[in-house]
Amino acid sequence: MSDFLLTPNKTAIAAHLRHLFDQLPDALVELAWTDTSDGRLRHARLFCPQELDSIADFAAARNAVAGQNLYLGAALRRLDAPRNRRAADADFHALTALYADFDDEGALERAEKTCVEKSIPPTAKVITGHHPYSRGQLWWRIHEQLRDADACRRINRAIAVALGGDTAVFNTGRVMRMGGSVAWPRKKGRVAEITTFEELSPRRYTPEELETAFPPEQPVAITVPSTDSRQPSPGIDSLLAQLSPNNWHLPMLRAVARMVACGWTDQDILARSEKHTLPGWSAEQTRDEVLAMIAGARRKGFGSVRKAARLIPNVAPGYDSKPLARDDASAQLKSVISGWFNRAVPLAQARKELARRHRARFGRKLPPAVAEELRATVKAQYGIDNLRDAPRLAVQAAAGLGKTMQVVHEIMARKEVWDLRVWIMVPTIDLADHLAEQFAELSYEAGPDVRVMRGRLALATEVRRSHEHKTMCRKPDAADVAGRLGLNVYKTLCNSDAEHCSYFYHCPWIKQWESHGPGVRIWSHEYLHLPMLSDYPPPDMVICDESVVEVLAGGLQFAPDRLTEVPGWAGGGEVEILTHCLADIYAALSAGGPALAALRARGLTRETIAKAADIAEGSEDGDTGITPEMPEAEALERLSALEESEREKIARLLRQLAKEINLPRDTSHAVELQRNVAVLVNGKPERQNRVSVRWRRKVLIGRTRPLLVIDADADEEITKRLFGGQLEHVAIPVRRNAVVTQCHTSNFSRQSLLGFDGAAADFNLKAAKRLEHVKFIIRKLANATKLLVVCPLPVRRAITGEKEPRLPLSCEWEGATISHFGRIRGVDDWKGYEASLTIGREQPPPLAVEAMARSVWDDDPIPLNLPGEYSKAPRGYRMRGGTKLGVEVDIHPDPRVQRVLELKRERESLQAIDRIRLIHPDSMKDVYILCKVPLDIDVDRLSGFAELLNSDGSKLEQAYRRGRCGLPLAAGRISNLWPDLYPSESAAKTSTFRELKDNVSDGCKKEIDPITLLQPSETGDKNAKNQARLVRFGNTEAVIIRFRPRSSAEGGHHNWSRALAAADTPYFRARVRDVMGCELEFEFSPTGLVSASAAGLKQIPTPVTGGIV
Repeated sequence: MSDFLLTPNKTAIAAHLRHLFDQLPDALVELAWTDTSDGRLRHARLFCPQELDSIADFAAARNAVAGQNLYLGAALRRLDAPRNRRAADADFHALTALYADFDDEGALERAEKTCVEKSIPPTAKVITGHHPYSRGQLWWRIHEQLRDADACRRINRAIAVALGGDTAVFNTGRVMRMGGSVAWPRKKGRVAEITTFEELSPRRYTPEELETAFPPEQPVAITVPSTDSRQPSPGIDSLLAQLSPNNWHLPMLRAVARMVACGWTDQDILARSEKHTLPGWSAEQTRDEVLAMIAGARRKGFGSVRKAARLIPNVAPGYDSKPLARDDASAQLKSVISGWFNRAVPLAQARKELARRHRARFGRKLPPAVAEELRATVKAQYGIDNLRDAPRLAVQAAAGLGKTMQVVHEIMARKEVWDLRVWIMVPTIDLADHLAEQFAELSYEAGPDVRVMRGRLALATEVRRSHEHKTMCRKPDAADVAGRLGLNVYKTLCNSDAEHCSYFYHCPWIKQWESHGPGVRIWSHEYLHLPMLSDYPPPDMVICDESVVEVLAGGLQFAPDRLTEVPGWAGGGEVEILTHCLADIYAALSAGGPALAALRARGLTRETIAKAADIAEGSEDGDTGITPEMPEAEALERLSALEESEREKIARLLRQLAKEINLPRDTSHAVELQRNVAVLVNGKPERQNRVSVRWRRKVLIGRTRPLLVIDADADEEITKRLFGGQLEHVAIPVRRNAVVTQCHTSNFSRQSLLGFDGAAADFNLKAAKRLEHVKFIIRKLANATKLLVVCPLPVRRAITGEKEPRLPLSCEWEGATISHFGRIRGVDDWKGYEASLTIGREQPPPLAVEAMARSVWDDDPIPLNLPGEYSKAPRGYRMRGGTKLGVEVDIHPDPRVQRVLELKRERESLQAIDRIRLIHPDSMKDVYILCKVPLDIDVDRLSGFAELLNSDGSKLEQAYRRGRCGLPLAAGRISNLWPDLYPSESAAKTSTFRELKDNVSDGCKKEIDPITLLQPSETGDKNAKNQARLVRFGNTEAVIIRFRPRSSAEGGHHNWSRALAAADTPYFRARVRDVMGCELEFEFSPTGLVSASAAGLKQIPTPVTGGIV
């Protein structure tokens, strides 16, 4: 039978109600029903028993909705229980019948047979399903109401145990499937069926009779097997004790994480958790929830022993760019930006001149021939071929190369630009003020008119009284809400056709718009998509500094119930149009399949959705009923009501679906139904279903305006999606003047440093220990150099102990300056620092990265691959010496989403590193990266965390220093000299080889085999490529030279050995001789090659001729 032919049996529903609750006026009856979107039992209403017929009507109407299963409270509820939500065990009043539920195959038949044998037949039976086998409930009506809750639970459980029923169905808050209702299937293998109710006997029992027939089971100690010989965490029991109907998910999640961490099997965890099934839930529902938690815990590594990440050989660099020398990169940057100005300025001048000549003719519409002649004259005057062909360029270059200053210099050097309207977009007002100061510093005599355009919520530029708002707008709260709602704030709060705000004529925000003349205007990025005042002239050219991806990626969420409500703000016949459209969208999203395909199947078209969007959007000013002269309190009240109605969110959802519905894909990028999302309700965490809407905000500067984007993180594909495809992209890689040491053994994630609630005790203990180790490294580096530390915000708080809700840009701790990701872009305060330490990385959850990708590619015809999780893949480092090594890192399977991930993770780390300005310093700076993720930077040294912790450096560094910067690589000799470092010749050879093999730099010449460093070469080997190479180990660079004991000339030694020295001079060759303890012969004359590490040594003698010391 098809689902749409099934209707509830109201007669059977009424019979079930009468059997349990007839003539009982002193309590309430609970009806509960599931949510059609996810099958959760979340809705309920409580009735008086005198209304049994009305209850039956209401129940039948609810159950008639496909997917809406109906349940009846097995016990009466107290009169003071809330009438419109699910009742809890605490709302129990009395039980009128004892019961048992039989859901397993053959259980119902066996139970009925046992009842006959015990001569205690049930008084009623409900058949809840026949397919694939019979399932049902048995009821025993009792004489009097049983108000002892403990007795109810005890007897119900005893009946279930004796008859083989569901032993989880015994609590006093239990709801049971209503007889006569349609059982809409939620489990695999089930079909839609009409349940039945049958009254079997008029007999009434006493509780004592039933307890005698079904004696309670004797309590036994429950033991949970474990695959781990260690005792499970004692926190598991305390977490499970916190479980309640209103607090189930979080304690269970933490308990499952601890069980996994303690080595419990999935079966052990399920057996333990099923005993904590919520009232109204089935054991199957609990099992599904817990299985998802187990999978998440194991995916995050709770159940595995974490091992240090191993280097993977022969992995090509993830970023295989060829960095330019500083001077070459600077020259290319200047050429590219100057070239853009050379094209943009004449075009802007030509357009301005054409507009002037048109105004000179009183703005009349010119005949086509005259207009074309006028355009031709102007184009010839300024050397322009096409007045609509604006140069649009994106320049990607590392922070610190001088992109912004090059733009400033170009503007200041070109006086013709001063007569144009130049807009510069920057991330924050602080950076805008800083940029204005840079213009002022270069304006010795004259310059363009430079102004910072401030938003309504920015600090006012005028002095205010103590009781007045300190923001540019004197109605900041109303402006904030109106802006979030997407309203035209100017028309809503400032000035409409008939009215204006009482502060209008002396408002600093309004006054800054009064200057329409040429000059440089500096805006925050938000004004890329916010509407300007209608009479404000557009720019002649636009320069956008730093990344705008997050600003232009729009997103919102709301409860799916909004789609099922009748919108009170729509009037007349519009209500029906909008309601039907929203109902179809709700059903399509709830089905769980491809949303666009489901919408098309329901007959929705672009036109019908767009019509509904027009109704939801209302008039241009948002149809709010708010006027500019209205006091802020009243305006805020009306705006808050509009915000609560979420009208603008409905409108955005409709507009995005109308945009997508005709695309050649079935899945929606813009709209999705997210299930079980963590949200805050009145400050408390809850889990709800949410409709998520994502969109790409439109850049309002137009596509024929000259545009220059300067951004260290500019991704070519993403930038073109945001600003339009006609955008030239130029990348300028540049070599940083730094020695880079990267730890390859860990990501140094927040959890690995801070632990988390619900983790095993030993995990949190290890995290605390690791954090102390990180603090040790900070102290160690800060004692030796001026150090900047950048880390995630929670890690900063844990290190410094800062408690303020909003932290300053940075703080001083143990001699180091510490800041955090998300606050550092564009900051130039630390360019004088000598070293940087980056801890961890900013890696958003997969769903957050996918959400941003949904915004960027909202109208892309090719569907995104959105599995909701990362996968693992090897990514290679770009070693300065050319060695190919990599590690396994998290990546996203969709290349477009991966681009977004790298913007947030790899690019943010590079932003942190470049704060100390590594391109233009005269001396080498030190960069330390405590994160294994490969970056777009040359790495000098890969290190383990334990090696970084060693305050004396690696074993090879210690031996090198003991040899006074002259160390022969003779394993037998150095093991004899320093057995504390190398207990045997074999240990010396293995350890030294491991430290050297990945760190050979190109030095003077290329292609050196690291294995030859520790192997003697044959006599007479005069191959020039083996002469005087450079090698780096730890923080030390040394020259490789070749020697042999002098007695070889008399037949003693024939092979050449290698040595490490600070420089290839007689001075350091003598130090190698001192360590060897005999006279040496060197293969080549001293070359004078000096390592970078020798720069700080006091004596570097000049080379002399001759091959023997």
